[in-house]
Amino acid sequence: MMNEIIELKQLMEDISERCYCAEWAHNIEYEVWCFIQMGCKDTKCGMNVISGWELTRIKELAEKVGGWWIHTDMIDTYFGQAFILMDDWLDYFKEYIALNNIKDN
Repeated sequence: MMNEIIELKQLMEDISERCYCAEWAHNIEYEVWCFIQMGCKDTKCGMNVISGWELTRIKELAEKVGGWWIHTDMIDTYFGQAFILMDDWLDYFKEYIALNNIKDN
C-alpha cells in the first residue's frame, strides 16, 4: 500500500508542477478533489490540463489507500505535505466548501 500512497502524492505533485510551476500549488488538493467529485475528464487547470486518466487514477488510489495528501500548513507549522485518512480529509473539504461558498454537489 505504501507504493500507492507515494504514487498518489507524485501524481498530485506532477499536476501542480505542470499546471502551476509549483511543487505543491496553494489548494491543489482541493482543486483536484473538486474535479474528481464533478466527474471531470480532460480539465483545464492553471496553465495546462489534467487528463481524465490522471483524475481516474488519483480517485482509484485515494479510495484504495483510504486517504488524501494535504499541505501541512493546514494542520501544523511543518512545511510540506502530509497523508491523512479519508474521514479527516472529508472534514477539511467540508470546511473548505463552507469557507469558500462553494456548492457541494
